[in-house]
Amino acid sequence: VLTQQYSVWENGQQIFLSPEKRIGWQFLDRVFFGFFSTFRLLQLTFSLARGKKIDLLVVEGARGLTGVFLKRIGLVRAVVSVHNDFLPSIGSPAVRLHRRINTILCNLAARNSDEVWRLSPRIPIGKNHPDNYVVPVFINENKNAGQKLDSIMYVGFPSKDHALEMLFEIAGRHRIPLEIIGESAYLNSIRSTAPAQTTFHGYITDPDRIAGIIARCFCGYAVYLNTGSQSYSYYGFASKTFHYLSNNVPVVTTSTSFFSEIIESKGIGHVVAPEADAIEKAILDIKNRFEEFSSHINTFRQEWNTQAVHFFDERMAVLLRG
Repeated sequence: VLTQQYSVWENGQQIFLSPEKRIGWQFLDRVFFGFFSTFRLLQLTFSLARGKKIDLLVVEGARGLTGVFLKRIGLVRAVVSVHNDFLPSIGSPAVRLHRRINTILCNLAARNSDEVWRLSPRIPIGKNHPDNYVVPVFINENKNAGQKLDSIMYVGFPSKDHALEMLFEIAGRHRIPLEIIGESAYLNSIRSTAPAQTTFHGYITDPDRIAGIIARCFCGYAVYLNTGSQSYSYYGFASKTFHYLSNNVPVVTTSTSFFSEIIESKGIGHVVAPEADAIEKAILDIKNRFEEFSSHINTFRQEWNTQAVHFFDERMAVLLRG
């Protein structure tokens, strides 16, 4: 049976260990392309429909085929196929086969839906659909008051690609506290090299707890060593960056996702080469000019969210028409 267990470490000492949680069905659901959660989707749809046609169903990934099926049998009037990532066919033969099948299923869902919404213009799925759109995802309102703070935050599933060893070295040299949210075997293997002022919070999804941690930070860390098209992050949505920006925290990142292209021009962080000197220079500049970056984030977030609201208002007016 597959299980998850989370731990929190502070100053080299484990201060919390969660109970084990079974995740077997979630793993199997991913392996079988959302097959099991599809039954839940069907159950919800039938119970909510109560014999009437549902105006709109928005479904992510390969599960969008369920929406197409429900439309074909008359329970749904319109279907939007949403795609928030794309996995390039790299890795072991089994992984490559799984990703290719998933891509085929996602393309089938997109092709037969009324509209396709992609979280990045780099996601190829549904790109040729006549009604495909790149979704400007809403950035949550800031919880950080904007005061100057002293820590750097990392949130994610830690891997070698995330350049944490460089972050540890830089933070140790300048005695900057680190707040690390995430858990993995890789992180455990390098935990002993972290500076003394590092808190390992484990895996957290509670937004209030995350907001409480990020309230101590002047900089968010989202560096990737692999910035090419064979990287998963190249196609994906800049979730780390959005975590930081929602709390007025500037970001240091690499030119990985499409969102990186606007960070420098809007003055909301730095985009650097994945090299220690460039990362260090960017972190120290943000530390020295935090108020300026924070002000730019406030302005940018208002502009971006206005665009996001307009997008959804416009699409709902079309999809729910009639």
